[in-house]
Amino acid sequence: MAKSNSFYHRLLRMLVVVGVLPLFFIGLLTYGFSRELFLEQYGRMALARVGASAESLDRLAEEYGDIIGALAEDEGIREAIASGMEERREDIEQRIHLLLAGRTIKPSVYVLDRQGRLSFGTDELPAVYNPVRQAGWGIFRIAHEGGPQPKVYAHRHEAAGGRVATLSLIRTLGNDRGETIGYVIADVYRDDLERLLLKEDMPFSTSYLVLDRYGFTVLNTAHPELEGTLDRNGYRRIIAESEEQVRIGRDEGGERVIFFAESAKTGLSVIGLTPYEAVSASTGYIRNLFASAAALSLLACLAFAYGMAKRMSTPIIGLVKGMKRVSRGDFSVRVSATGSDEFGLLASGFNQMTEQIEKLLQSVKEEQQRFHVAELKALQAQINPHFIYNTLDLIKWSAKMNETDQINTIVTQLGRLLRGVIHVKREKVTVREELELVDSYLNIQKIRFSDRLFFQFRIDPDIMEATIPRFTIHPLVENAIVHGFENKNGKMFLVVSGYREGGNLVFEIIDNGIGMTQETIGRIFSGRNGHSTGILNVHKRIQLYYGESWGIRIASEPGKGSVVTVVMPWPEVMPRPEDMSRMGGEPHAESRGH
Repeated sequence: MAKSNSFYHRLLRMLVVVGVLPLFFIGLLTYGFSRELFLEQYGRMALARVGASAESLDRLAEEYGDIIGALAEDEGIREAIASGMEERREDIEQRIHLLLAGRTIKPSVYVLDRQGRLSFGTDELPAVYNPVRQAGWGIFRIAHEGGPQPKVYAHRHEAAGGRVATLSLIRTLGNDRGETIGYVIADVYRDDLERLLLKEDMPFSTSYLVLDRYGFTVLNTAHPELEGTLDRNGYRRIIAESEEQVRIGRDEGGERVIFFAESAKTGLSVIGLTPYEAVSASTGYIRNLFASAAALSLLACLAFAYGMAKRMSTPIIGLVKGMKRVSRGDFSVRVSATGSDEFGLLASGFNQMTEQIEKLLQSVKEEQQRFHVAELKALQAQINPHFIYNTLDLIKWSAKMNETDQINTIVTQLGRLLRGVIHVKREKVTVREELELVDSYLNIQKIRFSDRLFFQFRIDPDIMEATIPRFTIHPLVENAIVHGFENKNGKMFLVVSGYREGGNLVFEIIDNGIGMTQETIGRIFSGRNGHSTGILNVHKRIQLYYGESWGIRIASEPGKGSVVTVVMPWPEVMPRPEDMSRMGGEPHAESRGH
């Protein structure tokens, strides 16, 4: 009894209780919070993916609308339809194919007169398109609603070749007197629509559903047999009644996470359905992780409590006094290290600590110096705040002028630029990745300068996968824009070229800006020019990586422009990725201009 009430055992029990109980409750709270956070983040990701699908539908509708609009306004086509000129077929169909050239998703396009006697198109006209038999209803009814702009109509029919069309765009074809003389129709096929939506990959066996405003099922990736029927699970009602775009619901397949987005240009609803059980089960790894961490923490807590109780049960006054003297800055203090128990070892360690303190302080200073070097490197990855301000100001004025396409372009390019800065953590990137950032930056500046800025990439395709220090080209291009073009009138031209020259990799940034004197160039490399630090920083970084034989050269003449040349040794080449289309036509050829 006396032994169990000793200072050692009482201290041990106290340390165990103090250590284990908070650990237990914190573990429970953290697990619950992490699980809810996971579900919330999944909802945000799902909403972003389905929103991107809805935007893809908008872009598709706008693209097809432009096609049939161009055909409807074509004087040659209107004349042929009005006059029944069958001999113009080859010329008209050639015009249709020319409008469809180069498009990834190609619709079937038909031009027909109001009596259905004469038609032109990319395929044989489906029997369902009979303007006489279907006059006043179906697709021909909505064609006359609300003006001559293209209308979207959800239906289902089998076209030539067995392909199934699930969505169509139609526009009336009028004569000079405003009378309807025919129609232009574009069919969207089911397989194209499914590929458009499924490119937004989702985990947990997520399926997609596309409904029109009346509940007609345009697409159902999980149950294609239900396509062409009215929604029987009440998803239109859920959308209409829900205040949130992500919610938990139930259908005949069980409980699901339902998330949706509206396509503004088509009136369609894109709905994503994920089994709630699959999402919830995926949080099991969080439970297992916390259980393992709790077990390890419990063992560590017990071991720590035992060790602490053992050591603190013996006199420690001498050690405490020595530590107080150390806290006052007296590193000459030494404590008694007699005995071979734990406190004897602790005392010896304490003595060794005081002897090593100056060495540790020196190490701290050296570490701080290395930190400053790393900090200098990190500064290279910062976007000029004036550029961000100017870009946001440009978005503001574009919004006031209702230039939605321009806003979309600016936001897309700015998003790509910020993702490249924030998410890429490697010190070195490929030339292709570096040029993606440069291209986004220049596209924003081109809008800002009201198309006075013209730029071109002349990049040897063989160097696109070569690795270079991150932010090697971007600061030089930004310097050319900010200091070379800001005070320049007239058109501005900028060329970024890259090639391999023997054992070197060479980049040139050429502009027709205001140029600079040799004195200014000297100040840049001496660090006395506070406005062009980007050039000096890139120069120093290249020399830090490769040595003083490489770096930057500048050739410039006031009033005529500058040529900034970057030379570095030929680096390693990363394996070419399988999918190089992510840039959507970004700099990949020997020459590309804007």
